[in-house]
Amino acid sequence: DQNLAAGRPPFHPCNGDSRFSVAVIATLCAGRSSRLRRCRHVVARASRGNVGTDGDRTVIRIDGQWRDVSAWAEKHPGGAWLLRACHGRDMTPLFHAIHWREGSLSKDILSKLPLVQPPNNVDPYAFQVAAGAPAPLAPTGPARHSSAFGQDVAALLAEEFPTPESAKADALHWFLIGISLLLTGCCWAGWMQGNLLAALVLPFVHWFLTGLTFHEAGHGNLSSNPAVNNAMQFTSLPIVYNPWVFWSSHIFSHHQYTNNEDYDVDVHLWSPVRLCEATPVTGPAAPFLGTEGLDQFLLKSALSTLNTCVLAPGRILLDRQTSTRIDSVPAGVNKPELALSLLPSLLVILWPVLTFHSDPLRMVFLALWPWLVSGAIWTTVTQVSHIQSECQFPPQDKLNEGEACWWKRQAETTLEYSQDSVFWTYLTAGLNMQGLHHVTAGQVCFCHFPRIYPKYAAVCAKHGVEIRSKENLWSAMEGLFTFVDRINPKSETSLVLN
Repeated sequence: DQNLAAGRPPFHPCNGDSRFSVAVIATLCAGRSSRLRRCRHVVARASRGNVGTDGDRTVIRIDGQWRDVSAWAEKHPGGAWLLRACHGRDMTPLFHAIHWREGSLSKDILSKLPLVQPPNNVDPYAFQVAAGAPAPLAPTGPARHSSAFGQDVAALLAEEFPTPESAKADALHWFLIGISLLLTGCCWAGWMQGNLLAALVLPFVHWFLTGLTFHEAGHGNLSSNPAVNNAMQFTSLPIVYNPWVFWSSHIFSHHQYTNNEDYDVDVHLWSPVRLCEATPVTGPAAPFLGTEGLDQFLLKSALSTLNTCVLAPGRILLDRQTSTRIDSVPAGVNKPELALSLLPSLLVILWPVLTFHSDPLRMVFLALWPWLVSGAIWTTVTQVSHIQSECQFPPQDKLNEGEACWWKRQAETTLEYSQDSVFWTYLTAGLNMQGLHHVTAGQVCFCHFPRIYPKYAAVCAKHGVEIRSKENLWSAMEGLFTFVDRINPKSETSLVLN
């Protein structure tokens, strides 16, 4: 029964036996410092063999209390794997945000689960505390997860989507998935044969497929069938994102604490480049390949998907962490699974070298073009809606009771553009309406966004929630670049050259 207390949560890359994940990835493979963030206290957590459960227990913190959810895991409609992946984490914001459909039923079930002591060797905010550094403070603020705005959002969703299935992808969405799967397969076949035209359009076509599938599947919004969601999220391989890395950074961190300098991994992805005004200023960013500030941001953006698909999983497998990167995977993902998911991306790097070494120009183009373009697209579409001067997360000590509403923070730490355009909605995977995506906790497939957005905007207006918006993607990009350039100090050398 999909309407049981825990509902069908939006975030489950593998709703079921992890062996299914191995089969899915194998199928794809056949075809495909303690000052980490200028942040004061958090560093990367390395994956250790089978990361996650504390013996046979699965323990999660909600509302400041640790609960043993082991006995409930197998009954959980979202899948036992989902709860096990959250072992040792504080999931308070998302627990309250995603269970709007069940009312008090999910809270009643939670209250009957046994209270336990905190598990060993875990940090509730997903990342280890650096040696000698103070532990991160728990996010504070009154009544963060209950408000009139949040209740009206839940009422809107209940009216528009009377069943969980009605919020999933519609027929047009699935038709576009079929077309994009066919085109993507053709482009990869041409790329493997050295066809330059196929290679040229490949990253654009693959991004469109990824936008239709990966993000929605990772949030559980593509299908009512967990197995379909699980399989479709791996369409992001081999050149956009490794789902295991995505899950920890995107779900545990970004969707719970959007633009919060202390807890949102995303504001440190280009470290030491500052993407958040709250990040301490310690001088110009250390040069990277001769670049700093905005130039370094642009260069790292072009290499971002190479990092998420290859470098980050590689660091986790080798237990190598850096002072400028946060790497982690969900509990329950073992190293063989992670290594298997890395193989398609390694093939993209090695295939041109092994096959076209006698034609150096073709070899270099085939090897680099997919990564550079997919990185640029991914950065533009995903980051333009958060890295803006008007979307900065306010310091906790400056929040009043009204501003502490979790849903309001989600709306006001995001930027939207071209909200009335179905074309841009599909081209950006619905992230042109990022505020709606965050406020609904990722529970609604973006194919429904254009229809419900006017009602969502009316709810925001009713409660005085300001929608941050720009006219189009180009003005949003201008805002992003201007903001990054402004908040990153320049070295004397750079100032002289400019």
